[in-house]
Amino acid sequence: MYVDVHAHVIEGMLESAGEYGPRIVNVGDEGSVLEVGPYRTKPSKTLDFGVPSAFSDTTSRLAKMDEMGVDHLIQSTSPLFYLYWASPEIGIQTTGVQNDALAASSAKCPERLSWSATLPLQDVAASIEELNRAVATGACAVSFGTDSIGGRELDDADFWPLYERIEQLGIPIIFHPHPLPIADGKEDAYNLSWVVGYNYSETMAFARLTLGGVFDDFPRLRIVLPHGGGNVPYQLGRIEQARTSQPDSRARRRIDEYLECVFFELLVHDIRGRRLLLEVAGATQLVVGSNLGGWDSANGVALLDELGLSSKDHDRIAYRNAVDLFKLSRLVGAEQSA
Repeated sequence: MYVDVHAHVIEGMLESAGEYGPRIVNVGDEGSVLEVGPYRTKPSKTLDFGVPSAFSDTTSRLAKMDEMGVDHLIQSTSPLFYLYWASPEIGIQTTGVQNDALAASSAKCPERLSWSATLPLQDVAASIEELNRAVATGACAVSFGTDSIGGRELDDADFWPLYERIEQLGIPIIFHPHPLPIADGKEDAYNLSWVVGYNYSETMAFARLTLGGVFDDFPRLRIVLPHGGGNVPYQLGRIEQARTSQPDSRARRRIDEYLECVFFELLVHDIRGRRLLLEVAGATQLVVGSNLGGWDSANGVALLDELGLSSKDHDRIAYRNAVDLFKLSRLVGAEQSA
């Protein structure tokens, strides 16, 4: 069995934010782009937003899962749709639409699809209200951006009531960077804000959560970092050095001791990077991810199988860690009765 924790969905979410869209715009021979407020994606050679795909259609998503050998998928909204920069009113409206759309998509095939809720994080009180509603509707996780969240960062004390509620509910936070407009007006050459910028943002999220004392105050909080956690496996020692040398660090434990709170998704395209991630985090802290249907999608099943692990460690990463983390025990029951 394989559980994939990384797939973004836009189905049922377009034109939900008034003047901000989100909308698909045809650009002729180059295909189509997504517009969300001031942000516009580049035309993609591998992803056409204007046609049915795993990104925009449940039936296509299930077919792609079959092709890749994925048994169960955790769906989340596109990080382009977080809209943390918009007014609270727009954020509350659009997250409600997004969560209803995710719930509806997952309900089409609940034995194979689950979902992670999105929140209007520019308004913490409204986020707690929407979190409660989403979990009651069936969400098994909640999705956050990594930085620049309505003028706050992840170690801002304003988020403490929300972390407390998430910890009480016992669901994980799936972090994912969200692209911001290029402030200086320069072209985003090669989409480097995604290709490289996301790795930076994931590393920043880990550093703020650890150095900022979030895991100390909420020790039962569990998070998922995509793309192998950015630069974390390679620079863990540097962040530990900051813990001991920076006067504003709130971390009360060695940084590597917080790894028990973090699950790293295995979407690392170079096997040498995956081996380092395995060595640093261990099989108990890894989960399968593919960004199914996305620009950098890779077969998460194959990424795991290439590591040649023992059956025990392979199964931990393939599904057991995710089953425990997202409370998907029904899948194990189905496996044992098969």
